[in-house]
Amino acid sequence: MVKSACTVILALFAATVALGASKLNSGPAVSVGLGNLYGGDAGGGLEYQILLAPRFRLTPFAAVGVVYYPTRQFPAIGYCGGGNLEYGRWHRAFAGLSFGTQYRDQDSLPVIRTRTMVGPALCLGYKGMAPFGLFWQACGSLAYIINPVNNPNRKNTTVAPAISLGLGYKP
Repeated sequence: MVKSACTVILALFAATVALGASKLNSGPAVSVGLGNLYGGDAGGGLEYQILLAPRFRLTPFAAVGVVYYPTRQFPAIGYCGGGNLEYGRWHRAFAGLSFGTQYRDQDSLPVIRTRTMVGPALCLGYKGMAPFGLFWQACGSLAYIINPVNNPNRKNTTVAPAISLGLGYKP
């Protein structure tokens, strides 16, 4: 499976280099990464970069990931969807809104129960893009948790920070 995914990525790369397609135009992109923008601990996503002006892009995205639990044999499925407004050509600052899996936490009484925290988030970040289509991004988010856990041993918070790191390709 990994071999076939690498083959597809290399074929897309070769085709876009051969055709001389501009990476600054509107179009789809795929990425993998860590953090809340990728649906939990790790995941992959699709986005579509819509060129609004030479330096402005609107980028809706959707991601599916996994959330690992130390007490479970199998990870849970996480998700995230939203949109970013990007400014810049090859080096872009972005701000956006998303909704999805933010992190995992646990109740302490009467039975320890681990679950994923879900809610909307506001993110600010940076996306760098290479002329051949590779891009990388880093983002810091402030999330509003709509399902906080009940833990009397610490203050239950409904606002939490989260970070995301990703690597992708735009054909």
